[in-house]
Amino acid sequence: MSAARRFFASTRLQTPLIFQIDTRNVASGATDGSQLDNQFILPLDFPTSGTHNFIIKVSDGRPDVGYNGTNPNARIITFATPGIYTITLIGRSNYFKPWGKADVLKWVSLDSWSSNFKASSYDNYFNGALNLIIRSKTTIKLTGNCSSAFANIKGFDPSFELSKVDVSETNSVAAMFLNITTSFYYALNAFMNQVTTIGQLYRNVNMSNVTKVEIIAPQCNNANYILGGSGFRGTLIITAPLTSIFGLVADYTNPPALGQVDIRLVNTAGSFINSVMSRTNVDSTLLGWVNNFDWSGIANATNKVTFDFYNSTYSNNASVIAAKAFLETKGIVFTRLTMA
Repeated sequence: MSAARRFFASTRLQTPLIFQIDTRNVASGATDGSQLDNQFILPLDFPTSGTHNFIIKVSDGRPDVGYNGTNPNARIITFATPGIYTITLIGRSNYFKPWGKADVLKWVSLDSWSSNFKASSYDNYFNGALNLIIRSKTTIKLTGNCSSAFANIKGFDPSFELSKVDVSETNSVAAMFLNITTSFYYALNAFMNQVTTIGQLYRNVNMSNVTKVEIIAPQCNNANYILGGSGFRGTLIITAPLTSIFGLVADYTNPPALGQVDIRLVNTAGSFINSVMSRTNVDSTLLGWVNNFDWSGIANATNKVTFDFYNSTYSNNASVIAAKAFLETKGIVFTRLTMA
C-alpha cells in the first residue's frame, strides 16, 4: 500500500474541517501572496513544524495533497479563476489560526468544525474574519483561553444553536463574540465551569431576538460589559461569585430586570446601566436581589458599593421599599433612584 493510501486510511474517520473561501476578498496592503485574488494561504503558524499532518481537498477537482510540514508551499492554493471554493482538511494541526493572517478576510463559511485543527490557544482564533458565517453542523469544542475567538466575524447562521459551542474546558470567554454584526438567536451554553472571566461576552452584538441568557460560572468574578450595547431585553441569569459588573447592561435603552444576577459579592458596579430602567424592571430587580439569594452569610456593611440607577424609579410598594432598605443594610448605596 502506498504512503498516500496509508495516510488516507488513518484519517478517514476523523471529523474534517470544512470551510468556504472567496478568493476575491483581498486585504488592503497585503504583501505575502494573499493580495492575489486567485489564491488562498492556509493559516499555519510555523508551517515547517512537524505538528501538521493532514490532507488538503479542494472543490475545483484537483488531486488531494498531503501536508506534514516538509512541503510548506502546499499551503498556498492557487486557483485558475477567482471565486468561491470549498476546502476540506482531514487530519490535524496544532498551529492553525486564521487571526492575524491577511487571508482571514477570504473565509466566508465554516461548515464543519474539527478540534484537530487548533493553535496553542483559541484566543483571537477567527477574530477579524469580517466575512465569515459559522454554519457548522458539528460541535465547536474550545479549550484554554478563548478570549475574542469569534470577535468581529460576520456572525452565526440563524439556525446555529450556540449550545453547540462547548466551553466546558475553557477558562476565558471574554469578548468571544464582540462586535459581531448579525443578529443572535441563541445564547452560549450556560455551563462555564472553568471560566474565570466573561467580560464583554456579547458586547455590541444584536441580542434583541434572544429571550434568555443564563450563565453558570462558579469560578467567575468579572461580568463587565457582557451585554453592553446588545439591546438584550430578555431574562438574565448569572450564577457566579461576581465582584465586578461594570457596564453590565450599559449602552442601550430599556435595560432588563437583573433580579437573577447574583450581586452579593459585587464591589464594582459603575455604569452597570446607563439609561433609565423601567419601574417594573426596577421593582423586579430589587425584589429578586433579596429573594433569589441567601444573604445570611453576607455581613452588614456601610457604603460598600454604589449602584447608579440613572434616574429610574421604584414603586411605592411595601415589599419593594423593604427590599431596598434591606439591600442598604448590606452596604449597597443607591443613587439616582427615587420612589414614584
